[in-house]
Amino acid sequence: FSPLEEREDCPVCFVTLPLASDDLEFNACCGQVVCKACSFLQSVHELKNMATIDDRSMKILENSPCAFCRSDRWQNFSDKCERLADKGNAEAMVALAHEYLSGHHVTKDELSALGWCVSAAEA
Repeated sequence: FSPLEEREDCPVCFVTLPLASDDLEFNACCGQVVCKACSFLQSVHELKNMATIDDRSMKILENSPCAFCRSDRWQNFSDKCERLADKGNAEAMVALAHEYLSGHHVTKDELSALGWCVSAAEA
């Protein structure tokens, strides 16, 4: 057996990032991958002064700032991903593939999604 590759640490909490992609979050604003726990804690921080959970507070949870750079994660998400992908960022390429596959923030285009998946695999 060959030794396991060293995994990266979350840039916020410095704990080794989990292997499962469901436990990671890519932020196009800064190009960082952080653990979901740090993103969740950032959302909780945004809600700490609210007395009740209502529709307004749920929007705050969905739109909480990046846990790493504190900027708006979703503003111009696809444009930010494209800039990072053009510089060779594989995580941005995967995010773009997901955007094109789901039609979220961009026009749905399965061929473009496949192209970004291939580019990410080659990066």
